[in-house]
Amino acid sequence: MKNKTALIVEDNEANRILVRDILLEIGMIALEAQNAETGIELARQKLPDIIIMDYKLPGMNGFDATSALKNDAHTKHIPIVILTASAFEKDKQRALDAGCDAFLIKPMQINEFVQTMESLLGIPRGKKTASTKKNILH
Repeated sequence: MKNKTALIVEDNEANRILVRDILLEIGMIALEAQNAETGIELARQKLPDIIIMDYKLPGMNGFDATSALKNDAHTKHIPIVILTASAFEKDKQRALDAGCDAFLIKPMQINEFVQTMESLLGIPRGKKTASTKKNILH
């Protein structure tokens, strides 16, 4: 199976590192952006297999970034997971309205996160991708 690439759009370094480490552990390549604008640019350039997006970002928020990506013919097919500390139902609805494919709440439950990645990427449960190398872009 070809290597799967995930783009992490998260302004908090500790959260980015945690998500990156989990992705690397399950055999994925991780790209990183610290804000929505850079995340959109990287998504358009690299066309990752999945995007993990924080909601509260400096500048453009994750919902608006998701809408921009889902309204772009080149990136609309990429699954987007909102990972946020906001557990309000209205935020979940905003995420779904923006086009998110999944909504996960921080603190992240690792098993739920991995299951969501596998499900959205069509990876059979517990099967790792081919490589654990990383490619980190800021």
